[in-house]
Amino acid sequence: MNRAPDLLKNFRRKEDGQIAIAFALALVPMLSVVGAAIDIGQAFTYKKQLQELTDAASVAGARLPATSNDNRMNAIVTNFNQNASAKNLVDLLPEFKANNAEVSVKATATSPTSILKLIGVEGIPVEAQTRARSQVQNGGVICLLALDADAEEGLHLQGINKMSQQDCWAWVNATSDTAINAVGASTGKAQGFCVAGGVIGADHFAPPPFRGCDPYADPFAGKFTGAAAPFVGECTESNLKVKNTYKVLWPGTYCGGINIGVHAEVLFMPGTYVFKDGPLDMDAQSSALGVGVTMYFTGSNTGIDIKSGSNLVLRAPTSGSLESFVFIQDPASNPGAVVSIQGGGHVKLEGVLYAPTWNVSIGGNGEVNQEAKFWTMVAASFHMEGNGQLYINSDAEAIGMKNVMPKIPTGPLIMN
Repeated sequence: MNRAPDLLKNFRRKEDGQIAIAFALALVPMLSVVGAAIDIGQAFTYKKQLQELTDAASVAGARLPATSNDNRMNAIVTNFNQNASAKNLVDLLPEFKANNAEVSVKATATSPTSILKLIGVEGIPVEAQTRARSQVQNGGVICLLALDADAEEGLHLQGINKMSQQDCWAWVNATSDTAINAVGASTGKAQGFCVAGGVIGADHFAPPPFRGCDPYADPFAGKFTGAAAPFVGECTESNLKVKNTYKVLWPGTYCGGINIGVHAEVLFMPGTYVFKDGPLDMDAQSSALGVGVTMYFTGSNTGIDIKSGSNLVLRAPTSGSLESFVFIQDPASNPGAVVSIQGGGHVKLEGVLYAPTWNVSIGGNGEVNQEAKFWTMVAASFHMEGNGQLYINSDAEAIGMKNVMPKIPTGPLIMN
């Protein structure tokens, strides 16, 4: 019997089966390659979405001025959750870190597969991370700094008083619930307000204050102490009172202070005036003028009392070690005293008032410093009342001075 045809048929059947098996085996890596290309492309899209989430959340936390870690964390989490709800990412797991030096947001997710799922690959893990620096000097300048962290009221407005400082910031270190507060029809305008404690009457301020800010250290601590302090010499005059006359005064040490009485006019020649154991005291209807002048207050009973209806025009030096400072308090002298500047007359002060342990009270019915280009203040606290308006400005360059006030620590700057 000839069995060759049957054997050939059997061989062909076996050969067809082997080819099919071989094709099927070859198809697996082919599907893997195609599936990998499709699913990896989807994973890249997932990663891009994840990166957008971490970038936006980091910026949201880092853009706040120096503030508490809780405030930063709240801004980060809120932003992340709001944006994540629209993306429907699978197995989304975020991790947040925040402080005043750096903000970090890290997130992982799983990109689902379609083709690779057929060979047991259920998903592709993806990860994104963003670090942002939260303290970048961005040009914002502090022009009112209330240093006393224990003050019940670091910045207080009442009456129909208006405080305008739209090109710079107010920073209040007080941690009480009433650290910044306003009552009546008073208003405050600034580039921004930042306070360590609470706010009463936030609707009186534009923009509303940031709360929970880190206290800002005294930027001039030690600058006017020891050998760096203005020279206190022998008494040039003692208990000087100028009444109903015109008088030219020269730099020196004025023991017991200077009283400028009703109808008196005083010209302060350029230089440094030391008020030892006494104040600068101006009565109503008195006048004083000084350009290139710094007044330094030291000893007991020293201070500043500018009564309503007086006319005072002073401008700080534009060079030297006391450049830009018009009033300086010896921090150890008469702590807790009140600097009183009342409107109603013509008050134009240009320079920096530095009174780290004094409380500044500004009131009256007139406008204070409407014409001044550069007027900034550092003190323990500020109390403003009456019917007038206080103008605070930071354009030192306009009058040939250096703006020595600190810049605010803000952000953000993405670091990766």
